[in-house]
Amino acid sequence: MRRLAWLVPVLALTACGERACGGLGGLPPAGMPTVHRGDGRDYRLLDRGAWKGYYDAEGRIAAKQIGPLDAASLEAKLKDAGLAP
Repeated sequence: MRRLAWLVPVLALTACGERACGGLGGLPPAGMPTVHRGDGRDYRLLDRGAWKGYYDAEGRIAAKQIGPLDAASLEAKLKDAGLAP
């Protein structure tokens, strides 16, 4: 009976584990969106809020863009750590 008492929750967690915590139930994740930039080329866009990464067709990072809020907060953190002038 003791074995059955812990076996049922373990089996239930295992059965639902693929879908838990953002899992897609065995499906692959969606691809990054394609954007057309001013230089005339298409890039894959990884958007993380103020930080954006543009990747070329071969998967190499071609350009990065950091918003002004992130740069200011980074500068403030460096000053607090005594690493910035």
